[in-house]
Formats: sequence, C-alpha cells, structure tokens
Amino acid sequence: MTHPEHLKIRRQFPSDPLENLPTLPFHPPPFRPGPRLTQERYDALSIHSNGFLWPDEIRLYGYIMEVHQYAFAWKETEIGRFRKEYFDPVIFPMVPHTPWKAKHIPTPPGLVDKVVKILRDKCAAGTYEPSQSSYRSTWFTVAKPHSDDLRAVVDLQPMNTHMIGAAGVPPFAEHVIDTYGGLGGFTVLDLYRGFEQHELALESRDLT
Repeated sequence: MTHPEHLKIRRQFPSDPLENLPTLPFHPPPFRPGPRLTQERYDALSIHSNGFLWPDEIRLYGYIMEVHQYAFAWKETEIGRFRKEYFDPVIFPMVPHTPWKAKHIPTPPGLVDKVVKILRDKCAAGTYEPSQSSYRSTWFTVAKPHSDDLRAVVDLQPMNTHMIGAAGVPPFAEHVIDTYGGLGGFTVLDLYRGFEQHELALESRDLT
C-alpha cells in the first residue's frame, strides 16, 4: 500500500524565516542575561574555561545566544515545536488493524518519584496528554549516560508494523561532511530532544 496523498506532510513557507534574522555586529556588546538565558545558565556553559576563544569571539558567542535565547531549552516546558504555518500536524498512515495492548514494564519503587516527575513535566509541556485510548504500548525509562536522570522510552514497534512506510532515506553522512572540507565553522550543540518537534494530529494521538 502506498502513502495516501491526503496524509502527506505539506511543507510550505508563508514567509521567509530568515527575513528578520538579526545581523551580526562587528563589535559585539558584553553578554546581558535575559528571561530564558539567565546569567546562571550562561556561566554553566563555561565559555571561558579553556582559553580557546578570543575575547571578541566570546562576546559574539554571548550575543548570538542572547538574541536567539528562545531557540534553546534547559527544561521540558521550554522545548518548542514547528509552527503549523510551515508544517502540517503529522497523521500516521495506518493499514486496517486491531488495537494492540502491550504489557507495561513495572517501575522499581525507588524510581517512582522520578518517573512521576517525568510524566508531570511532559504533560505540562504538552508532550503527553490525558487519554482514553484503546491502544497501549510498552513504556519504560532508561538511565541517561553520565547522569542521574532518566529518559522515557515508548516502544512503538507494534505501531510500526501497521504503518505505511515511506521510501525516503537520509543522506550519507560522509557525503554531507565532505562538502565542509576546508571551511571554518563555529558550532555549539547539545541536543535536548531529537523528536517531538512535529505536532501530532488529533486523530493519530491515541496510537502513541
């Protein structure tokens, strides 16, 4: 079965997202803390720790972080999502099937408080919501590396077996990297969340 046309995600650009992008100053001002990027959060980045950047580069780094502070997240409720004007909510294309009811993995008593906090934070952020779904997928947590925090994992393998798959594949990373050969770059990246930027359409939420 092919992907139904009416379920394909439309990507449109009602306006140029780069139109109002601030220009970079030749002489960036000192860092100024803001509502999202506070002084405490900025200091925790340890920009000055190893002397790798020049003073002007440190000020430029702080300026870029300051003017784009709402593009960064330090907690669950600060994570953003794609705007509907640019990306349609996702509808999962499914073949006819019977709702699955997978067994849960019991939470160890010593982790209950942490797990409850994860659930409350995700509900507050709009990632999770109350449900009366006929579907039940296995849900559990795993320890994050180099941290005492837990990561929530939902096993959606049953859903994947009933979903109409897309034939697209990502590009080869080596080919993308080769295009940057000999070019300078300035990058800071700590990925808070790799999914959930696309909003799910109401008719597909029970599946998850």
